[in-house]
Amino acid sequence: MVRSAVAEEYLRWRRVEDSVTPRFRSVLDGERWRKAAAMLGLLEDGEPAPGNRSEAMILSEFATFAHVDRGRSVPQILVESCPFVPGSDEAVLLAAFAEARYGVFEVLDVEPMVGVRLRDTWRDEELTLIDRALSQTAYEGLALGMRVLSPGGLHMGTGVAVPVRLDHTVRAIERGLAAAGKRFGWTSRCPEDGASEDEMAAIVIRAGIAAGETESLRRVRSEAPSLESAMRRPPRNAPCACGSGRKYKGCCGRERP
Repeated sequence: MVRSAVAEEYLRWRRVEDSVTPRFRSVLDGERWRKAAAMLGLLEDGEPAPGNRSEAMILSEFATFAHVDRGRSVPQILVESCPFVPGSDEAVLLAAFAEARYGVFEVLDVEPMVGVRLRDTWRDEELTLIDRALSQTAYEGLALGMRVLSPGGLHMGTGVAVPVRLDHTVRAIERGLAAAGKRFGWTSRCPEDGASEDEMAAIVIRAGIAAGETESLRRVRSEAPSLESAMRRPPRNAPCACGSGRKYKGCCGRERP
């Protein structure tokens, strides 16, 4: 597609989205919220307790796509009930939501006012994500934990992302994935099913929250992190974000001066 056609197609799907996503609320019950919050370490006294607006947005998206109801996400449950006319734009987009995938994506190139070229580091695949706002804030080499859907072959993001910029965030994610791989018997870093993708996404998100890197995509900036940001660390007695079960001071915190 030429640039103008791509932009128009993207905007068309975003308009259709306004008719689809409100349906998600009917399936987002309290139990799903609590299970999602527990996986992200955002549960206090049995109830979801995100610390700020960004964490609330991340929790909302994770609860929507987590496979916690008999192995199904919210969009997958809705697909089974067929709420839209088969073959309609709404039905196509809902199916794309049901097949959306989470991963850690490396920015390979930026096309201003259009989108970014990404590499899915978990699946070793490349794609072009259409997102005008992200094209204005992303930069080559930036890594983002995010979810992508592809209606009609056009790749779009589903919402907020977790920037992976600090070395200790990367180490926490790597340790978490290695520990989870041993625990669940994963044979590769490519998610094998919905449950493994949920676990891997939760590891990335917990690491981002612990490092203070959870932001909306619109707040990702091209400059290097400030010294204050780079030195930020979670409380030493807090559970380590890598999922090892140890305290931060005795795990990833040992590698920081």
